[in-house]
Amino acid sequence: FDYLRIPYSRLTFNSLVVASRQRTLSAVAELVRIGRYDPNRYVLRSADRQLYDLWQSCWRSTASEIRPRLIPIVNDSGLGKTSLLCRFAETFSPRLPVLLLSARNIAFDAEDSLVRYVTQIAEGVLDPTVRSGEERALAYELSKRSPLTVLLDGLDETHTPDRVRR
Repeated sequence: FDYLRIPYSRLTFNSLVVASRQRTLSAVAELVRIGRYDPNRYVLRSADRQLYDLWQSCWRSTASEIRPRLIPIVNDSGLGKTSLLCRFAETFSPRLPVLLLSARNIAFDAEDSLVRYVTQIAEGVLDPTVRSGEERALAYELSKRSPLTVLLDGLDETHTPDRVRR
């Protein structure tokens, strides 16, 4: 990690996958608990396949194509966006890093709020002097293996929606 200008990072791809998986399962369980997702009543629909196909297009591209990095899911409330994200997260391979987050729990107080939050999930709360290096280590680990898929639910329900636009 010398080229990253950090002496050592405890982050590994496997630890990122495990931390992401645990956090995602916890988020899904919480959404079930509060009644926002019921896996027993979920019915597959065309949106499931469309989301999967769009996600695949983020992974696969030719040298001449620009890969999409963001898949917005926008619709009126109560139409199943949260359930769609939960089901999508549940069907991921346990070997791929996927992270389901609720935007309600993120402060969005700075431009790098989401990156800080993801790093905190992967490694815990870090001193600001160490965090920057760990964020670079996280990016390095993901560039070697597999991109991290972040499923961000409830952007319209944040406490500070104007800050999300940053």
